[in-house]
Parts: sequence; structure tokens; C-alpha cells
Amino acid sequence: MKKNTLLLAMMFAILTLSAFAQSKDVDAVKKSVMQFTSGMEKGDIKIIEEVWANDDEVTVFEGGGMDKGWTNYREKHLIPEMKFYKNLKYDLNEMTVKVIGKMALVRSRFLITAGETDKKSETKGLISAVLEKRKGKWLLVHWHLSASRKQ
Repeated sequence: MKKNTLLLAMMFAILTLSAFAQSKDVDAVKKSVMQFTSGMEKGDIKIIEEVWANDDEVTVFEGGGMDKGWTNYREKHLIPEMKFYKNLKYDLNEMTVKVIGKMALVRSRFLITAGETDKKSETKGLISAVLEKRKGKWLLVHWHLSASRKQ
């Protein structure tokens, strides 16, 4: 009887610690994604670089196109986009995060607004992202932004 109680207590402790670690990772993944969108809003590439894997394995699917590699994405997509959009605002909602080991999948709806009050543009759609835990930090390795079809 004592062995069963001890075994149950150990199993409960392991499950509790595992759930706590999972929760911490989910929060850290969300924080990385939000840091990326915050960097976009501020037009600050340094903030963004902290949460992306700065290597050739990075992929970004957006607008029917693909950017391969961090340097290509940063130079040919991100920096020109940040210069173009004024008053950029990201609103991510219904975000879900699934962590499996050192990989995480993020899914979210988005609303992006930009421009001046009288000329504001608005885009809605879906985002999926893959992050990888490297040296204790969750880094984006894949981003897919899909705008909703125009009605």
C-alpha cells in the first residue's frame, strides 16, 4: 500500500512539473512572437533580430511568395516593408501554441492596420509560425502570413 502511494505521489509530481515547464515554454513562445510584431510596429530591426534564427534555414511564406534565409528576408522583405508602412499595428487574436520538445507551432488570426487616419489600410487573415528552442531561447524559423480573400 505504501509503495502504491509513493508511486502515485511521484507520478503526480512528474506530471505537475511537466505541465509547469510546458506552460513556461508556451508563454516564452508567445513572447517571442509578440516581440516580432512589436518590432514591426516600431520599425526596429534589432528587436526583431533577437527572436529570429539568423540563418539560411529561415523560411517566410507571404502573399504567394517565399523568402528563404534570414539575410534575404531581412534585406529584401522586412526592412523595405518597415520603411513603407506608417503607423503599423498588429493585433493577434485566438493565438494557440503547441510545444513538442524543442519545436513550437503557433496559429493565430491577425488584423494589421497601417497608414494615416484618413487613408488607413486594414488586412485580416491567419498566421502560422514555427519556433525552435536554441540555447534556451525560442526563435522563429518559419512564418506564414495568409491574408483573407477580399469580399
